[in-house]
Amino acid sequence: TWDYNESSIDKEYTFVGFQVFRNLNGLMHYDDIVKGEIVNGEFTGDKDNLFEDPHQFEPGDTPVYYVRSVFASEQKNNAYEFSPISNIVNFSESPLPIDLISFDANTGAEGVNIQWTTATEINNDYFTIERSTDGQNWEVLAFVQGHGNSNQVIHYDYTDAFPLEGVSYYRLKQTDFDGQFEYFAPAVVMFSPVKTGMEIVNTNVHNQQMDIWLQNQDPASVLVIADVSGRIVHRQMVESHDYTQQLNINLPGNVSGEILLVRLYSNQNSDQTKVFAQ
Repeated sequence: TWDYNESSIDKEYTFVGFQVFRNLNGLMHYDDIVKGEIVNGEFTGDKDNLFEDPHQFEPGDTPVYYVRSVFASEQKNNAYEFSPISNIVNFSESPLPIDLISFDANTGAEGVNIQWTTATEINNDYFTIERSTDGQNWEVLAFVQGHGNSNQVIHYDYTDAFPLEGVSYYRLKQTDFDGQFEYFAPAVVMFSPVKTGMEIVNTNVHNQQMDIWLQNQDPASVLVIADVSGRIVHRQMVESHDYTQQLNINLPGNVSGEILLVRLYSNQNSDQTKVFAQ
């Protein structure tokens, strides 16, 4: 159970209720939001501000619970758009390492743009961006340095320049300086490369040289080559033409035997392919 503490309320947002978190062995669990309203200074909720955890614990488990008040502007895809005034109202043992305001992933001209915002950070070492095609098996995309300790709103962003075609899941992992970590709920995106006026027709790699044949009618287009870890090994601007272009690119020697990702994109279109570097 918990008590409600009065907060300043931005008129653009509506008080939704409370959200209960459970941290167990480094994994942050998001339970359903306990919806309700404030009547004469008292919280009246769906469950009378009582939450019962249905999880079956093992001997030795020591769950830590947190509660935060939720203010939202609207609801999208069954997920609330939290306002900056959503805050932790009480906690047991220790405060949350970070207070995450939002985590979103959206498609754009350069790939999938991932953005997240924190309201506070405590001993926050770094974030890990992970990607999955099924929401079960995850691969690491990147590490982003945290701000340690902060009471200011901080915005982060990362771009997946080589997104997978179709549905992908992206999630955020936060790690403390002492190695403790937590996961946050994933975001889902649908990425479909658009090939109108732009296409990688063929590729060939030999003796550390890559030959690329492409069609590009878009101005300000960019060609990027990266390894599967996301490390960019080549980037160049590509002119627009009405005919098929051939590019000859010298590759670094340390990519031999690897799979390379080739992506051509502009503000309107994109195309991508995979090449084995012999």
